[in-house]
Amino acid sequence: MFQKTIFLLLILAGLVCEVDAQDKITLLNGKVLEGTILDTTSNMIKYEWKKKNNKVREDFIDKYRIYSITDANDIETIFYQQDSLIGNFFTEEEMKYFVLGSQDAINGYKAPLVTVGGIVLGIGTVMYDTYDKPDGGSFGDGLYNGDASVLNLAVPFVYTVGAGVPKIKIDLNKVSDPSYLSHETYILGYERTARSKKVMNALKGSIIGILSGFVVYTIAK
Repeated sequence: MFQKTIFLLLILAGLVCEVDAQDKITLLNGKVLEGTILDTTSNMIKYEWKKKNNKVREDFIDKYRIYSITDANDIETIFYQQDSLIGNFFTEEEMKYFVLGSQDAINGYKAPLVTVGGIVLGIGTVMYDTYDKPDGGSFGDGLYNGDASVLNLAVPFVYTVGAGVPKIKIDLNKVSDPSYLSHETYILGYERTARSKKVMNALKGSIIGILSGFVVYTIAK
């Protein structure tokens, strides 16, 4: 009786997995879209996916943006083809590792200090810019008594550009397989995605800092 119960549970689990299984569209930038493939005959893939409210939405995506599609049975079909005329300079294997590098950066690379630094810099810039500076022998009227200038608008741009300059350091603990590091395109994919995340964090942090500074400045005035 016990064995029959286990057998039925295994069958039930298999049915649940089969129902929940979806197709996976892996893009060249490492992102993975999940849904149900409806049509692959044209230059665009038609698929449907469920939104958070469980409503089904149909979407299209260009084939040239896709590396591969893995169906519900875990069978992968490679769509990427090397073709220098359209900018696909990597071989199929090189692109495979580029995608793996991008995915490791998506899942593992974090740059919280860049965000915090942008917030601090933004607030600090507003504080400095709106401080009524000493005139002659006086000490001025102090913090938030000066007029804001265009200096504040330059902070997000300058900080964001600066954040993208330093070399990206790969966290070996976040690499899914250390052997990938022997492939140059893996490192390229990782660095490209990581730098993009770092730049976005810098932009987000600096804008939050500037806006926060202006909120306090407005209240103080």
